[in-house]
Amino acid sequence: MIRLRDVESYFKKSLEVELGAGSSDIAKFWDVFKTFSKEEVGDDGRNVESGLLYECGFTDMTGFKLGKERFFVNFVRQFSVYEDNGEYSHMEQLVSHFVFEPTDEISELESDALWFFFDEGGELEEYFAEIENQESFKAALKNKPIQFEIYQTEI
Repeated sequence: MIRLRDVESYFKKSLEVELGAGSSDIAKFWDVFKTFSKEEVGDDGRNVESGLLYECGFTDMTGFKLGKERFFVNFVRQFSVYEDNGEYSHMEQLVSHFVFEPTDEISELESDALWFFFDEGGELEEYFAEIENQESFKAALKNKPIQFEIYQTEI
């Protein structure tokens, strides 16, 4: 079991082992993320429920509306933490954020968000297949990101 506080370092190490340092190859990254999604995460006696989010869309990277929108793809693993008495504590996310220049193909895409919650049932492999069939995912595979970051945050 991976401890919640170690999730970011564990995932980054998994990527480094599988892809090498500094790689942003989304196809290979996706394979590592899918494997990581199945890993059990815990938090020192507290219950941790996991969910997954694939989201994409357009963002103004400058903070100002200067017509510099970029396309982003996020792979997120979300963790809801509950105390041993069942009371909700907090939520954290491990976010893998890719940013792309808008090509003609990318500019035609729409924003999207697809969730999967382990405690709600459903087939994880079907969720992965649904993501892989998204036009945004296919476009991301064909393009090189101009920015890539992984971070864990409490929300």
